[in-house]
Amino acid sequence: MGTSAFTMTGGSMTAKSGAVFYCTNTSSKVYLSGAELALSESGDLLIVSSGRWGKEGRNGGACEMYAKDQQLK
Repeated sequence: MGTSAFTMTGGSMTAKSGAVFYCTNTSSKVYLSGAELALSESGDLLIVSSGRWGKEGRNGGACEMYAKDQQLK
């Protein structure tokens, strides 16, 4: 299993549906700095779960989120 990484410095991103970030069955790191994030109607910024993939008890996600000069709602 690897680790995914997402970095955003400035700019804007809009979630049309669901969470802005969804982590399942992998490790991930999210780095945000001064980004404008618009949440969907669900209002979820981050979901970390096992989803429906993998073997029960051995699946699931792990996420580290780092935010600098960032508004998180």
